[in-house]
Amino acid sequence: MVQIVKREKLETIILLLFSFFLAFGKYDPFHTGGLYFDGLTVLSLIVIFSFAKKSVLWSQEFVNQYFVLIVIALIFFFASMFYGISLTHEFPLKIKYIFAITIFIFFSYKFRVDKKLRYQSLLAFGIASGLIALGYKLGLFNNQFEFSKGRLLIFGENPNSISSRLAAGFIILYYNILEDPLDLKKKRFILIIFLLPLLLFVIDTGSRGSFLILIIAFVLLTLISKINFSIKVGLGIFSLLSISYLIVILQNSSLISRFQDKDISGGRERIWDIIGEIVQNNIWGVGEEGYLIEMGKISSRVQDAHNLFLYLLVCGGWIALLLFLIFLAGLLRKSLLQFNKKNILPFIFLVFFFFLMTKTGGIMTYLIMWYFLAYINSYSFKTKISNAV
Repeated sequence: MVQIVKREKLETIILLLFSFFLAFGKYDPFHTGGLYFDGLTVLSLIVIFSFAKKSVLWSQEFVNQYFVLIVIALIFFFASMFYGISLTHEFPLKIKYIFAITIFIFFSYKFRVDKKLRYQSLLAFGIASGLIALGYKLGLFNNQFEFSKGRLLIFGENPNSISSRLAAGFIILYYNILEDPLDLKKKRFILIIFLLPLLLFVIDTGSRGSFLILIIAFVLLTLISKINFSIKVGLGIFSLLSISYLIVILQNSSLISRFQDKDISGGRERIWDIIGEIVQNNIWGVGEEGYLIEMGKISSRVQDAHNLFLYLLVCGGWIALLLFLIFLAGLLRKSLLQFNKKNILPFIFLVFFFFLMTKTGGIMTYLIMWYFLAYINSYSFKTKISNAV
């Protein structure tokens, strides 16, 4: 019994460290070139697999999901072969993608069998996000950031990428303050100190999508939360009083000018038009390498599709796109079942990352997306679930 308890504590510590440092993105506080997080990720997968109840980890539901996602990778490979890419230049499966979907399945399992860890993990991610935002505002990362065209660039990352992480962190912390899923009681109000820095950080990045989803999530969580009605009214009044301050902040930021920009897609229409041309002549897909070649023929600048659905369509054809939509439909059903039970967080994160899928480059292997999809997937299709599910 003592060994089991020690094993569970070790497993929890490793998974919480993974969740905490996941929020750091490309920032490497240990100067290992990212190796520290790669090692932590592999260790997390080994720990989950070693201690897992294999009958649950390899349940029909999880196996089917893994199969669908693996088939998409295979379709990409065969599409490349039929397009004419030499086998000597093309590895059969994209390792980074396989790694990401493995994390998705393993964390789906772990969050399902350990409800407490599900919320502990999210909170660790949220606290790490809050510390980054607070550190930035306190000047701790002055040598790590710069402003380009009025937008914050920090840790060498795309502003849309890091803003999405910190917006997710804001949502997690606000959810914990309202719902207190870990029964922290009054201690949870300490988390309030992170909310304003996180909001200001997102504004500084100039990311319209992250800002809008953050505000919408704040409103929905407040309205649908199980907290006392009088507290909701108080939060509403506080929010109204804060609007004037927020307006002043926005007027001095690049975010407001980006909202006024007529080019809502940020110049992505040209890329999408090119993809349309490629798809018309290759309805079964051309694979990833084929897409880059075709893009180069039409445009002088080879760019990512900046839309996961179009990327699936051009690389894997209608079959790959349909398989991924079927996969997403399952997550939507789970999030709506939780929505009906007044747990809106899975639905918010699904909408959040669905939106990112429509505008973000390289999101197919975006580890943070698969982590949050695993959180959504950890809920059961059953309408009545036990505390362990």
